Amino acid sequence: MKSILFEINNNDIQCLKNEDSETKNDFEYVIVISLPLFSAFSVEYFSVVVDNQSVPCSIEKNIKGGNIRILSEYSINEQYEVTVMLYYHGIRDYSLLFPWIEGEQLRQRIGYYHEEADKNFESGAWFSFSVMCGAIFEGILYAKGIQGDRFYDKIQNAFREGLLTERQKEIFDLVRKYRNALHSNLYEVPLITRKDAMDIKNTLNMIIKSFSSR
Repeated sequence: MKSILFEINNNDIQCLKNEDSETKNDFEYVIVISLPLFSAFSVEYFSVVVDNQSVPCSIEKNIKGGNIRILSEYSINEQYEVTVMLYYHGIRDYSLLFPWIEGEQLRQRIGYYHEEADKNFESGAWFSFSVMCGAIFEGILYAKGIQGDRFYDKIQNAFREGLLTERQKEIFDLVRKYRNALHSNLYEVPLITRKDAMDIKNTLNMIIKSFSSR
């Protein structure tokens, strides 16, 4: 069993009056949380945490599309901190990790790269993992409309446009350098380390979560 935590933006939360006659006497509000990535995961159960108070939820009753619906005695405003923890077995559809990509073929292709990256990561094939991450990162920048003839140029332009943080830019550049080691004339370039693979994996997960909420 794996887990992943989502910090929910305030603009992804709606607080509605509960109109259900069977439950409205106990719960005055219905909290609707938008989480487009939910359908990508094979989720067994999940919990919603509102200001450090956990609210266990039933998937069958509380999920509709990419929205999580929970009953609440209290209204939620912008002062509340809301997180969602998913407990899942794996990814059921990797293309659904990129709901913001409009072109289906591109979304499917990047999803395929991600699936390959996960297989390589789980088996400790760090170099193959870095190559697949290079394909994912370059595909993401392409889908975002970032211009540049080379991967290097796209990374620099993405950073200048505020799409990547300084740390994310460093990781993208690291992946680019490792991917270039495919060329025979660059055999002296050091190969990827386990530590770098872990940092790349973390960045990949953060990029997926942050881009889906923009």
